[in-house]
Amino acid sequence: MKSDERFFDLADSTGCSDNPLARFIGALREGASRVRVKAKQSVLPQQLAMLLAEKYGYELRFSGSVGEVYEALLVKKSQS
Repeated sequence: MKSDERFFDLADSTGCSDNPLARFIGALREGASRVRVKAKQSVLPQQLAMLLAEKYGYELRFSGSVGEVYEALLVKKSQS
């Protein structure tokens, strides 16, 4: 398993010329060990984050929210 951590700030996402949501999903597909994300509900709803975590084998931990913006940590589940 990779020991890397990635961070994605989807709270300031304004356009799709550099699609951070696609890069976030790509990190999950690649199997990064830890992925931190800061996102707006309108860009990455918490329910969608939970579904993506489940699909790619991550445990999702929400660390807080302010208004529409929340932060979460996704940790790759061990393959036991």
